[in-house]
Amino acid sequence: MPKPGIYYSDYLAVDELTNMQQLESTKHNLDAPDEHLFIIIHQAYELWFKQLLFDLDRMMTLAKQEQFDDADVLKAVGLVDRMNTIADLLVQQVDVLDTMTPLDFMDFRNLLVPASGFQSWQFRLFETRLGLKHHSTGFMAALEPRHKKVLEEAQNAPTLFDLLNKWLGRTPFLQKDGFDFWQHYRKAVETMVKEEEQLVLSNPHLTEDEKQLEAAKVRETGQSFEVLFDENQHQKLQEAGAWRLDYNALKAALFIMLYRDEPLLNAPFKLMDGLIQLDQTMNLWRQRHMQMAQRMIGQKISTGGMSGGSQAYLAKTIQTGLAFKDFAALSTFLLPRKNLPPLPENIRKTLGFNY
Repeated sequence: MPKPGIYYSDYLAVDELTNMQQLESTKHNLDAPDEHLFIIIHQAYELWFKQLLFDLDRMMTLAKQEQFDDADVLKAVGLVDRMNTIADLLVQQVDVLDTMTPLDFMDFRNLLVPASGFQSWQFRLFETRLGLKHHSTGFMAALEPRHKKVLEEAQNAPTLFDLLNKWLGRTPFLQKDGFDFWQHYRKAVETMVKEEEQLVLSNPHLTEDEKQLEAAKVRETGQSFEVLFDENQHQKLQEAGAWRLDYNALKAALFIMLYRDEPLLNAPFKLMDGLIQLDQTMNLWRQRHMQMAQRMIGQKISTGGMSGGSQAYLAKTIQTGLAFKDFAALSTFLLPRKNLPPLPENIRKTLGFNY
């Protein structure tokens, strides 16, 4: 007998999915229809968190290899692009939740105690695997043992940031055949600082005091480049928390950004740029969620028992919620293309497509 085809609803378990919205208000004979929307939105969030974790795990599997092949870098770029699209969708879902008014929420809010979005272990797991480590003891205490175990294991395992830090540290530096890129780059930096300082000092719209103040800022910016040329200074800044990338990884990431137009560096640049965007979009989601929480409950204690509401936690994580801030901070060290040291032809060929 021919095998029957797959039925759409059975394949997607639609009956099970659409019966998972069990309203607490209904159990208490209360009229609070917006609780249905509240459940749907948060269930959708958790499904998207599951997909984010799925794609992140695939990406980390690629990055764990000793040899991160060019094709695998392109696959990783595709995964980051997808994660960014999902992150955009998470932000947009707040718009739907905002159609519920604070009074609508009050109709069922107290029935949710002590459940809270603060307990979303999948979101925390995603943050942790990216490279964030800001879990408070209060959060861990709010979890069931099975979820606490998953988070604790992730906190002690290599993160995506760790894997990329090692990968970048293996990037070969351009010190070959008598060409020292960093020596040429340093000269280019000194030239740029002098030009910018002269531009400030010759500005007719500034007073003499303003000129000196702005010129001092230019020189201070120039001094910040020393972290690229002095490994001991970098180590001190890294120990102070100013940088997370190791010395070689920092220089490799900058080189990729500076010469992103070279064919073999374009995919690694897109990977780093995509992670910067992911950081920013997830932070935008935190901001939108915090604004929504402020609108809904003001300064009331959250259903999870947090003083000042969940927005207090969100406000804190907005400040610390960037796993790849080092990539974004590299903009400080970028030079205009016209000032970049030209690469020797043999190195350009190495960075190009060879047939």
